[in-house]
Amino acid sequence: RTSDGTYWIGDEFGPYLLHFSADGVLLDAPIALPNPLNPTQELRSPQNQFNKAQINFVEPLVQQSGGFEGMAISPDGQYLYTLIEKPIKSIRETERQLLISQFDIKKKAYTGKY
Repeated sequence: RTSDGTYWIGDEFGPYLLHFSADGVLLDAPIALPNPLNPTQELRSPQNQFNKAQINFVEPLVQQSGGFEGMAISPDGQYLYTLIEKPIKSIRETERQLLISQFDIKKKAYTGKY
């Protein structure tokens, strides 16, 4: 819960960040997690609904049921830190590493810091 009373929730199967009002109304379109090795492309899981519908297909690098597992907020309330549950697939540099990404709450955007 943020200082304005809204909620940020991590969706495991996009993976997406979802922003809700205190009453449970979705306030923004789901926010995709950028690929740290190719920021112009989002990370997707095998269960991503756009891939299933063959809409702008992106090779799934997030493992099956391996999307957002945890999330924390910075003490000043400015950033969220999202953690994916499993390492990114097929990228040797990230084998056995979990991805924690920084998200700016006011800008509603990832900062590019991992």
